[in-house]
Amino acid sequence: MKKIIKLTETELKNIVKKTINELDSIIIPPSYTLKITNGNLSVISSGKKYTYELYKVTMLKDLKLTVLDFPDQNQIEVSVFGVTKKIKLNKDKIAQFIKNNLGKKQMETTLGDHTIKFVMV
Repeated sequence: MKKIIKLTETELKNIVKKTINELDSIIIPPSYTLKITNGNLSVISSGKKYTYELYKVTMLKDLKLTVLDFPDQNQIEVSVFGVTKKIKLNKDKIAQFIKNNLGKKQMETTLGDHTIKFVMV
């Protein structure tokens, strides 16, 4: 047995808008730009800027990393105590990490063999 539901034009528009918005958030990841700001990593997404200090997690003490460069999209160059190191990145993993965690005060991930903590400033 079929049911007939009557909707106003406004109600129908709202349903369509809500459906499109939900699909966009599921299918299309938010676009973002990565920049270096005073040795920190800035992520700019939808006009908002989130700046993070990066720390290498160690057993004794987390070490503050100074972000120097993104020589290409597959690595990030950092410095700690004057020693420069290039860390390999998995571009897809970083994109998913940023999508899932952007805006959090603190987040942590593994880059190559290193556990890196992001702390919002």
